[in-house]
Amino acid sequence: RHHCPGSVSRKADSVDYRYEYNPGPTEIQVGDLREAVGCDARVEKYQIILGNTYLRAACFHGDELVGYVDVVSDGIDDAYMRDLMVDPKHDRHGIASNLIAMITERVKGSGIKMLSVLFEPHVADFYSAAGFHVMGGGEIDFES
Repeated sequence: RHHCPGSVSRKADSVDYRYEYNPGPTEIQVGDLREAVGCDARVEKYQIILGNTYLRAACFHGDELVGYVDVVSDGIDDAYMRDLMVDPKHDRHGIASNLIAMITERVKGSGIKMLSVLFEPHVADFYSAAGFHVMGGGEIDFES
C-alpha cells in the first residue's frame, strides 16, 4: 500500500516504476496511453479533463506514462473511478492493482462513503479481487 503523499517508487520484475498522486501528465501523454490500450486519444477533451477531477494517480516508467486512473467525486458520499489504463507493454506488473490501491486508500481516507467503477464483464474477477462488490449496471455512450 502507498502511504506517502506524493509519489512512490517500486520495482516489479526488475523494472522501475514511479507512482504519483495527482500527477501532471500532459494531454498528449494520456492520449498516447489511450491509443496504446486501443482507445481514441481524445487529446482535446483531456486538455479540459486533466486537473478537473477529484483525484488522479499515475505510474511512470522513466518519463513515460504507463498507467493512469482518475476519480470524479462530490467529495462527501460518492466517488467514481474511471479511465483505468495500463500500457500493454507493461501488463502483468501489478500496475493496475497498485493504482486501484492508491485511489482506494486516498478516497477512503477522505471519508467518502463509496467508490464505484463500471467495467466489462470479462474483468469482473479482477475488480472483485481488488475489493469491489460486483453487481449489475449499465451505461449509455452518447459518442458511439
